[in-house]
Amino acid sequence: MANIIIKKRVDLNFLGEVHKEDFLVFKSLPVKKYKELVDGRPDEDSEQYDYVLSVLVDNFLNGKFQSEDVDKKDLADFDGETILKCFARLTGQDLDPKV
Repeated sequence: MANIIIKKRVDLNFLGEVHKEDFLVFKSLPVKKYKELVDGRPDEDSEQYDYVLSVLVDNFLNGKFQSEDVDKKDLADFDGETILKCFARLTGQDLDPKV
């Protein structure tokens, strides 16, 4: 059986010109994990960001931010816009026209 890992790169240039070289890379979510992803989603709005962040952390591979390596524990330091953009890309809600 093949070990299929598709990488999803999120370029952070949407944060402005100074971030044109910054990026984050995640393992894509296989279709067989979608039901688990939906079923695991919390009902409380206050828990949504923690859930989204945990999905990103679990699937994080690598990244660069201002010439420094990004670790999965660094993801919590990003703003909400960036985290939601990464989640949308990871779950196929935000298609990258360059791919």
